[in-house]
Amino acid sequence: MNHYKEYKTTDELVKYLKDEKNFIIDEEDICFLEEISYTSLVNPYKRFFATGCDNNGNLVYKESHNFKELLKIVEINDKYCKLLYEKIGAFEKKFKTLLFNEICEKYIDYSNCGDRSCLTYLDEIKLFFDSNYEIIPTFCPNYLCCYVKVNKSSIKKVIDSHDIDRKKAVLERIYQIGIGKNIDGSSLNKNDVCKNKLILHYLETQKKVPLWIIPHALTLGELQTIFKMIDTESQKRIIARIKTIDLKNVVNKDIISFTGHVESIRKMRNIISHYESILPFFMNEMNAKKLENSSLYSTLILLDRAMKSIDLESIEYSISTNSINSRPVRILNMMLKKVKQ
Repeated sequence: MNHYKEYKTTDELVKYLKDEKNFIIDEEDICFLEEISYTSLVNPYKRFFATGCDNNGNLVYKESHNFKELLKIVEINDKYCKLLYEKIGAFEKKFKTLLFNEICEKYIDYSNCGDRSCLTYLDEIKLFFDSNYEIIPTFCPNYLCCYVKVNKSSIKKVIDSHDIDRKKAVLERIYQIGIGKNIDGSSLNKNDVCKNKLILHYLETQKKVPLWIIPHALTLGELQTIFKMIDTESQKRIIARIKTIDLKNVVNKDIISFTGHVESIRKMRNIISHYESILPFFMNEMNAKKLENSSLYSTLILLDRAMKSIDLESIEYSISTNSINSRPVRILNMMLKKVKQ
């Protein structure tokens, strides 16, 4: 028989936290349980206060803590998320600008009779679908390919069997944004109509949207997919600019790691946009013995290069470290250090 968890009122939550989690909750702090859901306020941070596990693997709480200590951790998370969101915004702006600069230059220089209006892409995408995906647009020569790891030290280029449908969908979406219609000329569904004011301006004034305007209406996930389709040299130039390193130091395996970083950034952006704690995601991803050896830590370093840290007031918290909470405490300290910079 299934056992379903039941909804608890605020008074029931206060009693539960006192009886089961050993929290001391002052009267003035009860309001937080009324304003923030338990799953967002307590669940992400309860491991900090656990002292061990029972025979069934459930966390136990033998030591009492004032609920204010948990609220301090929530504050660190919230301020860190604010900082991280600004860095993600700076990264996304830089990424989309570099990406579409590379793409538009292909049309300006193409066949010595450049398309400075950058509208040829619409005809190319239409031909791509009409030719049953055989005639690939100029800006995505890697449409059919992708890089994969062979082992820790080598990679190879293979036929892409994983992202093809996603690539087709993104090309179709670019066409819909660029001309305001479906590939077959029919009207767009209500949900597919782009509401970006800049896009609507160009559709109204010249019926077609220049290619360099398109990224204003694309998601980070769609930008990531486009990056996978462009030529390898353009990919390397973008990576070099974002990492602020010499182009000659960028190798093919960096393309794989960079797309991984973009995916992690996309996930973090979605978590923060829904006002959820970032800590559980960090806990799942930072599972290396040293935080600095995890891929996500490298992603955070990449974001550091996109924007300098902002000043925030000092925050202190007091939690005893044990075998249960040592990793979340180390991650929290890393976040706190970033917040204080």
